[in-house]
Amino acid sequence: MELKERSNFFLVTYEELQQNPRGSVKRLCHILGKDLNSQQIDSVVENASFQKMKDNRMSNFSLRSEEFFRDKTGKFMRKGYLCIA
Repeated sequence: MELKERSNFFLVTYEELQQNPRGSVKRLCHILGKDLNSQQIDSVVENASFQKMKDNRMSNFSLRSEEFFRDKTGKFMRKGYLCIA
């Protein structure tokens, strides 16, 4: 049996998250057995946005110890868009 056919497996692509973030959150809630209202879903979508996560020190690795990263000048999160050639 393939993983994607299992009831406890959730697969989402970056492109899908960009095109339909609310739908992705609803699908994830369904798999987790959580029932969120519209305001809660809006909050998840807003706080999971690239810009919010990039600005959040708890998710952007700006609190990390320098010893764990080879490149001390670069940023962990860069631009947040997909470039297709």
